[in-house]
Amino acid sequence: MSNSNANDLPSDHLFTVGRLVRSRVTAQGLRAGRYYTVEMTNQMRSFLGTFTTASVRDGEEVHHLKNPHMALQEVGPDATDEPPIPATQAESPRFHNRPYAIKAERTFSGHQLLRVIAKNPAGPFAMRRKIAAFMYEVAADMERQSEQLGASWTISVDVESETVLIALGANDDAARAAQFAADVIASLG
Repeated sequence: MSNSNANDLPSDHLFTVGRLVRSRVTAQGLRAGRYYTVEMTNQMRSFLGTFTTASVRDGEEVHHLKNPHMALQEVGPDATDEPPIPATQAESPRFHNRPYAIKAERTFSGHQLLRVIAKNPAGPFAMRRKIAAFMYEVAADMERQSEQLGASWTISVDVESETVLIALGANDDAARAAQFAADVIASLG
């Protein structure tokens, strides 16, 4: 029953096909703050009630969502948001199944620190340049996400200590930075 009987649920439960939406959360394969294009919406009835589903596209990747109104916000043509940042290589699946582990730490001054560790210290991906390239890719993606969040913290890479630092600004919330670090680690698989 595609988009039929739209009176069954509030209007914010259905999205217009072809419209731009932004994810409010990191869930169901979506990442908070990222923009997606709606490809399909559905309403389904069951003995439990009426449910909605949607398919959204981010570049080449399609996400199939249950109850999309919980995760998405439609972006209107007169929205004050910046134009969407297109999917880039740094946001692609190349981050997944990497031979690196990332461990979150906190400095004495309260800044977040992500330490990159080669899963196989004797393997070919444990070479300093490969680890450095991965760290810069992660840091670049973190910068894009930080901009979308409106955060004033600074992202910096220290290749020698194999760390990416989230240095908090005067107005940054340490808990928010910790959640951001946790989301980065989760997104890397």
